[in-house]
Amino acid sequence: MIDPFAPNQAPQYFLWRRSRRHPLATPLGILLWTAALVWAESAGAAGGARVAVDVKGAGAAAIRAQVIAALPAGIEVGDVRNVVREVSRRALFDRAATPRDGDRLPELIGEVQRAVHTAGIDALVLGETRPGRRKGLGHLQLVIVPAPPGTRVADDTVPLRQGLAPPNHLKKLLAAVLDGVRRDPGAAQEGAGAGAAPPSVGAGGDPAAEAEAKPGDSAPSLDGPRNEVSPTEALLVGLLGLDLGGRQFHYNQRITNANLRPYDLPQAALLPVTPGGIISVELYPLARTPWAVARDIGVGLGGGYNFARAQLGTVKLDTTWYEWEAYLRGRLHLGARGASPVIGFEGGYGRQVFTFKDAGGVADSLPGVNYHYLRVGLDGRVPVGRVAVIARAAFRHLLTKAGPMGTTLVEAGSVGNHFPRAQISGLDARLGAALALGHNLEAVFILSYIRYWAAFNPSPGDTYIAGGAVDHFIHTDLGLSVSF
Repeated sequence: MIDPFAPNQAPQYFLWRRSRRHPLATPLGILLWTAALVWAESAGAAGGARVAVDVKGAGAAAIRAQVIAALPAGIEVGDVRNVVREVSRRALFDRAATPRDGDRLPELIGEVQRAVHTAGIDALVLGETRPGRRKGLGHLQLVIVPAPPGTRVADDTVPLRQGLAPPNHLKKLLAAVLDGVRRDPGAAQEGAGAGAAPPSVGAGGDPAAEAEAKPGDSAPSLDGPRNEVSPTEALLVGLLGLDLGGRQFHYNQRITNANLRPYDLPQAALLPVTPGGIISVELYPLARTPWAVARDIGVGLGGGYNFARAQLGTVKLDTTWYEWEAYLRGRLHLGARGASPVIGFEGGYGRQVFTFKDAGGVADSLPGVNYHYLRVGLDGRVPVGRVAVIARAAFRHLLTKAGPMGTTLVEAGSVGNHFPRAQISGLDARLGAALALGHNLEAVFILSYIRYWAAFNPSPGDTYIAGGAVDHFIHTDLGLSVSF
């Protein structure tokens, strides 16, 4: 398979073919480069075709100066700050972060070209230097993006010797694509209306002045935007945050009042007041492969712990309150990858514990629980600008264990032991939002509610008699999520 970013390959015009290789080897890779041109410099007065030039990698300043000097006559180095505004307005940043959907390559590259055209730039010339196997040798991968929609996008590999490219090779390559580029006055007017006048490059806006730049001169960094990853397309997603929780356990049709005590934390309405922490990690091991289904299948592990104290009359009791779950999750994108709503399908195993410490003689009457459950559910994420709305709902099926004399008990701690014929089920739901902070970071706020309901099916002679119970948990989480 031909890799247009490998050395010694013939030029590949990949606008017309569908590629499922590494992001840098697809037209969508160009989106990443485009979104990264926030700090690019510009030159020249209005009148000729305006081209943005940027190079990254070792010796980028010297190579960029070479490229500018090799531009065809009448080409100016233009301002591209408005390009970034257009790309952001069209919601192309996230879609550029995961360029693997071959069916949408022509459509997406066309959108980028329209954004560039609207911003008043006639072409983008983007390069990356890469070292070779021998000292002093290397190659420059050059991508040329004419702005008019539907025109050809080209890439080529230029050999480097001692950090410089052959001038004639550069001139021929640039001329082949840029000779036909002409300034569109309408685009210039629209770009100027966006609010930025093109500043000059170097001394007096002369490209030749930049050609004299030293290789060690600093150049604008492109690493920020290019490395941004959408959480819906990431290989790894982590969350760390603070949690406030609350719990209420109430019996119904309670007969043996003396040995069955309800529990409320806090002692009033169900509110999240008890501090704690949460952590979770999701891994999609094949997320960066071209395999359409496998790249959206991952595994997750999450949990939380709260520091609660129980009040029983004048006695205060410490508690053990935590939950963890491991699950398998699949992602379904309802549109363009990285920029559209996503539905998640989840299934896994979990455990939720709320027990009382040092309760003495009253421990047996308190509703300590140790739920073991299988969980199946759906979740969704809907982007709205920089904010994404998050929702989830799932059913919890409690597992059973072997009890005395061949009986089967629900895995629910002391509550399950007290009621050998209990039938207990649960559900959980959450609603929240994530705010993009940049650099693959999000601030996340989530409100969660967990409910278990039980039918105890008592019989005469049982030590503990009640018709059933409802166990409520509520959590408010505030944390930071990072994607890679």
